[in-house]
Amino acid sequence: MGSRQSPPYPNPWFYSLAKRFWPGLESMLPDRRIVGMGEVLTFIYTAPLAVIGLLWLMRISDFAVIRQNAGPMLLLAGLLVLFDRLK
Repeated sequence: MGSRQSPPYPNPWFYSLAKRFWPGLESMLPDRRIVGMGEVLTFIYTAPLAVIGLLWLMRISDFAVIRQNAGPMLLLAGLLVLFDRLK
């Protein structure tokens, strides 16, 4: 019974796809490479959902209300940035 080593990445097809999104994947240690492949898979899965969600939000948004309340919204955005910097 010879010892059979597992490949440095679980799926050669997905590894080649992941390298297109993250070229530095090749230089990582094997354990980190698998984590990186998981991150690429997560991105590939969630990016279309995020685009669909943003398109849906733009479609149902009432931009007249946003224009009417631009002042308070800008004030809140400014406070958000200020408190984030003070954190």
